[in-house]
Amino acid sequence: MNLEDIFIKRDALSFIENEVKKTDNEVETGGILMGYYTVKDEVVITHCSGPGPKAKHRKYSVTLDSAYAQKFVDEIYLQTNRNITYIGDWHSHTFNDLTPSRTDKKELNKIAKNRLSRLETPIMLIVCYDDQQLFKKSFYYKEKKVCEFKNLYTLDCE
Repeated sequence: MNLEDIFIKRDALSFIENEVKKTDNEVETGGILMGYYTVKDEVVITHCSGPGPKAKHRKYSVTLDSAYAQKFVDEIYLQTNRNITYIGDWHSHTFNDLTPSRTDKKELNKIAKNRLSRLETPIMLIVCYDDQQLFKKSFYYKEKKVCEFKNLYTLDCE
């Protein structure tokens, strides 16, 4: 798998932007990414969640509400006839650096090693909001390395 391009539906990106705005950039927030891989080794993000009501937000980390996240994954998976699956996580940074932290890298490794996730190549979208604009970068974990996607596109479709 040679990943270069990642696509995110505009409504999913708008959802993330609204979630980040709720925090006023004081603490991190995040959620689940759902989507699929194309035959051209592209990734398409179709759905995303918020952190859930029992999430723990901190200045430099967020811990998702695991029950909320699992329910979200299960519902989307069933609603889409098992075509849309869990592909990774998104989270915000409270500072203007979209580079994955050591904690981010460990999290990607943990997801890749977790047999229950059934995901060898997890995706991570990191965002920050500054001056009325959402900045974003996307990464994937492959062969014990964190790699950045070359291109991140927004899809205007349903």
